[in-house]
Amino acid sequence: MPVNIYHWRENSIVHILENRQYTGGTVNGKSTTVSYKVHKKIEKSQEDYQVIPNTQEAIISENTWLRVQELRKNKRRNTATGRRSLFSGLVYCADCGSKLHFCASKSLKKNQEFWRCSSYKDGRGTCTIHFIRDVVLEAIVKEAISELADFVRCYNSAFLYLISEKKGAESVNREKSLRAKTESAKQRISDLDKLFSRIYEDNILGKLSDERYSRMANEYEAEQKRLISEVEENEKTLI
Repeated sequence: MPVNIYHWRENSIVHILENRQYTGGTVNGKSTTVSYKVHKKIEKSQEDYQVIPNTQEAIISENTWLRVQELRKNKRRNTATGRRSLFSGLVYCADCGSKLHFCASKSLKKNQEFWRCSSYKDGRGTCTIHFIRDVVLEAIVKEAISELADFVRCYNSAFLYLISEKKGAESVNREKSLRAKTESAKQRISDLDKLFSRIYEDNILGKLSDERYSRMANEYEAEQKRLISEVEENEKTLI
């Protein structure tokens, strides 16, 4: 059977995996323009997107989508030998913060496979030579998991308290971020009113053609409606 019988393109699959709207929400504010006069499109970072949840039927859950994004950030590739470590894509250098590369070859036994800083580059990079064997890393992780499990068994109440505190802090941070975005949207709504008045005056004075005025007015009105909707949704969430 052919490997790709439906002829899926890689960029199509990437688009599907990264499309947050499959979680049932609507993603707005992906881009902006330089100004009302200069319409050059500027892409925003994902942190600045306006996500409105539950606007349509979800195909996948939010948690599943977030997990996929996390996995895509830490892509795991097989070595030339076909072997791959359990920790591929998850290990970073303690000195420079770069990813550690998993090193395996036919001449190395399993207990000799090791991790090396990607910034070392055989002495030509920015980091110094240091490594850790994969079996040693696995033993360290197992010990840490065992210690955590013992702590949970012995101090279950304290563990649950720590978890709730962490979730509470994350919730506070999300609320602060949402409030900041809401205030920013309100300011933009106010600015759009001023811009609308300005282009109206320019049109009356003959500085702006009717065609251009109509196009700009429609753009401002559409943006303002979108922002008003976002503010309403955000304020419902913040109540």
